[in-house]
Amino acid sequence: MQETLTSSCQQAASSDSTPVRYHALDALRAFALLLGIVFHSILSFVPGFTQWAVQDRDTSHWAGYFVIVCHSFRLEIFFLIAGFFAHLVFHARGFRAFARDRAKRILLPFVVGWLLVAPMLTFVWVLGDGWQPGPAALIAILDLLGRLAGLRPGLLGKSHLWFLYYLMLLYVGTFGLRAIFVRFVDSTGRKREWLDRRIKQLVHSRLAVLVLAAISSVFLWGMRGWGVDTPDRSLVPHVPTALLYGFIFCLGWMMHRQPDLLGAITPRWWAHLALGMLVSLPTAGVLAKAIADGRSDLKALFVPLYAVMMWLLVFGVMGFFLRFFSRPSTKWRYLADSSYWLYITHLPLVAFLQVVMAQVALPWIVKLVVINLVTFPILLVSYHYVVRSTFIGGTLNGKKHSYVSLRRVWLPRAAAD
Repeated sequence: MQETLTSSCQQAASSDSTPVRYHALDALRAFALLLGIVFHSILSFVPGFTQWAVQDRDTSHWAGYFVIVCHSFRLEIFFLIAGFFAHLVFHARGFRAFARDRAKRILLPFVVGWLLVAPMLTFVWVLGDGWQPGPAALIAILDLLGRLAGLRPGLLGKSHLWFLYYLMLLYVGTFGLRAIFVRFVDSTGRKREWLDRRIKQLVHSRLAVLVLAAISSVFLWGMRGWGVDTPDRSLVPHVPTALLYGFIFCLGWMMHRQPDLLGAITPRWWAHLALGMLVSLPTAGVLAKAIADGRSDLKALFVPLYAVMMWLLVFGVMGFFLRFFSRPSTKWRYLADSSYWLYITHLPLVAFLQVVMAQVALPWIVKLVVINLVTFPILLVSYHYVVRSTFIGGTLNGKKHSYVSLRRVWLPRAAAD
């Protein structure tokens, strides 16, 4: 497996025109986006989380623990991969082709998605605020139009699509800084070679997690909340969040300059993952005590713990996928293609199901499973029949796929028989 990965990396480094597919990173990106659906589906079960559409009658601290852990690495992995692939596509196709591609696949989905999703989320949030079992549900729906004028500022914000906005900001910032750096600071390329050596030394070092955590702690300390803020209320960039994700994006960018560095992450995946889960326990414990006792001073302990947990889990999960998903897979390729559509469209459906089930007398874990068992099939079917082989798929995935039946995708042997 190590030889396969190294060979693939060498091929990518030598390619001048056609970007090589990193199957493990495609699968990892799909995992990060699909995990986001589960992440949002569990928020209604977190005790005291009143900013959501509804709070379920049955909550659990385990749901809160999942949210803390998941939120520490999911988008960090996404932006690391985004930086890696941005460097790949830019050097394979050039700036103009890169800009056209990202305008079509990032800017357009952000604008259209916001226009379509934001009103639906507004509807669900109002519904959640007035939901009661039985006829009262109809009253809440009829009351919607009369209450829109009184909604608090920001409810019609970017919702979960804010990450696309920040990704576009990072593209602009990275290319702007790169142009200045290459022209005025490093016209000979020697400083970039020096940076390459330092990045290689860092990634191979056993102290990589601590070094990256120390840098990330500076940004985490500036967050309004504990952990990474979700800047979904304004188009004005939230500086600490932008700097954190920008730092991670640039690390991914620099790693693609030496794609064989992926091989250095793979062998220690199990140690990183195990230690990350171990560190998550005191991290969650410190946060719980801070909330219970009103101890804001504990943030000085929480921030470094959170940063260490973040990078352990980033390297652990990334190494796991590099170790076990580096070979081509029809199913994972399909999930990688579909995950973007699923993530963009999932939140109104997930939040609506949470509102509908909020007062149902079932254990929270059962309702969580039901929400996801309803959401994923509906969205996958919509992707297959409405998106994959249409202009929408051409926009989101870069190209339209020829139509094949779902049976052929998921049961190729049975379809052949």
